[in-house]
Amino acid sequence: MIRNVFNRAMMSDAGISLAREYLLVAPDGTYSAASISGCNTRKYHGLIVSPGQNAGSEYDVILSALDETLYTATGAYNLATHRYAGRYYQEGYRFIQEFTANPVPQWSFSVGGVLLQKDLLFDAGNGHLMIRYRLDTASGPVRLRLMPLLAFRNAHWLSCANNMIDATTRKVRGGIVIAPYQGYRPFYMQLSDEGTFTSWPEWYYHFEYAWEEERGYGCQEDLFTPGYFEITLQPGTAVVFTAGFRDGTAAVGNSDFETVLARQPVFYGMEACLRNAAKQFIVELPDKAAIRAGFFGLAPGGAIPASPCRALRCLQGISGFLKKLLMR
Repeated sequence: MIRNVFNRAMMSDAGISLAREYLLVAPDGTYSAASISGCNTRKYHGLIVSPGQNAGSEYDVILSALDETLYTATGAYNLATHRYAGRYYQEGYRFIQEFTANPVPQWSFSVGGVLLQKDLLFDAGNGHLMIRYRLDTASGPVRLRLMPLLAFRNAHWLSCANNMIDATTRKVRGGIVIAPYQGYRPFYMQLSDEGTFTSWPEWYYHFEYAWEEERGYGCQEDLFTPGYFEITLQPGTAVVFTAGFRDGTAAVGNSDFETVLARQPVFYGMEACLRNAAKQFIVELPDKAAIRAGFFGLAPGGAIPASPCRALRCLQGISGFLKKLLMR
């Protein structure tokens, strides 16, 4: 059975929301993945996991997470979920009223008399991750704080707090750019509307990944934040957070988000969902093509698990890609 919508009862059940995962893949192979609760349960999870950003690395976890805090008339509510020392804190998954992944991952948070919708997609044109927050219901303005948690590491490794990181940020329109380590390109994080960025460089310690612990691997890491963004939202308005390795000034508005969202097909039935899943295993770059064996711990090419093989057989019209793949 393919389930496209998870309601509040399901999302507030940790056995369901922490065990299911979403996966969103850009054409160049960059992906975003986590449990549908928003909590990273694998070291391979992250909002931006990008291929070949550092020499000798096939995939790098760049932006691990984006912690959201909502300040309302009734108090402050942290919408994020993380695990530390075997327990989950904060428990933002309990505020999720609904999750769906069709056509893109979408969360609806209901807390303190406020209904906030969050949508996530990649802009295939420039490779940016775009996250839209829309205030659907509120008695008045609310303040949204966004704190990026950066890893900048090989996807197979785990990061530790260190003094080699360059915490310097440079202001750009709508946000900042940062280059924390040598070998990585400058990384942009921007808002579509007038907000503020407060520089507050800090390490956060001992994030735990449950799946890695279960597999018997190292499961703890430290993540770095350069500071936080804040913006005030009025009922019925939205803001778009954009992140990537190029300046996103030209594509950070809500209208730009709507344009990209309109290109996303809606999938009906098992075959359509399998076709979409299969396409995510195809990586096409200007100089090469590959079929990924998997996304969590596996490199492009090689043996393909049975489920992707079944999905790939559903695809039609990919003879050009297969020719390109065979002529590598």
